[in-house]
Amino acid sequence: MLVVNIPYIDPSRPGDGKRMISVCVIYFAVIQIHCFVFLCCNAYILLKIAAAVAVVAAVVVLVLVVAVVVVAVVVVVVVLVVVAAAVAVAAAVVAVVVVLEVVVVVVVAVVVVLSHVSTIYLPSADGQKPALFGNAVEQIAYDPHQKLIYAAGSRVLHVINATNPVAMATEISVYSDHDDFTDIELCGDRVFLTLRNLTDKMSSYLRVYKTYNTTRQDPLEMVLQTEGMASPLFLPFYMTRIPY
Repeated sequence: MLVVNIPYIDPSRPGDGKRMISVCVIYFAVIQIHCFVFLCCNAYILLKIAAAVAVVAAVVVLVLVVAVVVVAVVVVVVVLVVVAAAVAVAAAVVAVVVVLEVVVVVVVAVVVVLSHVSTIYLPSADGQKPALFGNAVEQIAYDPHQKLIYAAGSRVLHVINATNPVAMATEISVYSDHDDFTDIELCGDRVFLTLRNLTDKMSSYLRVYKTYNTTRQDPLEMVLQTEGMASPLFLPFYMTRIPY
């Protein structure tokens, strides 16, 4: 608190008027100095508060950064542990599968013994004798109900009776001079066959036959032929999508 003692001034006395003006000027200057000092003190206090807040904020930010780094490290460690565990499990599963495959192969090799039953030789063209590398058989399909083997060669389709495996016999052969039989599949009582035109390489088609039956006038009756690009890769798709 600022205290200023002002002497008594009598305006009627000579010289007191000037003294009064001087005292007022001095009093005003003192008040201004006091206000300046008060403002400086307040500014200093505010600066100390701001510095304290800045320090606290810096400490909080540092703590948060350290916490984030710690959490990130923990997450990375957990991920690495999980990955290592997954790799270990996968390796163990692969090892078990390999061991089982080896065991199965050994057991099959010991228990199953393949022996030759019979052989049938098929021609690759009409009027020709069976020949080595004649491409008489490239794809086969087996009908377990009638015990028939459908064998498609490069330009021929053979239907083989396997009722007696020791003496298999050809039931019918379908030859073609301009078509390559690329694939064959059996579905129920239908035989699906894809063919490629040998003269027009971009032309191919699909044929659907009824399974071989000697009680019909045409034992191997064709019920459908579609023109266009019929790839053997899509034969299972054709079997489920084409009405027959």
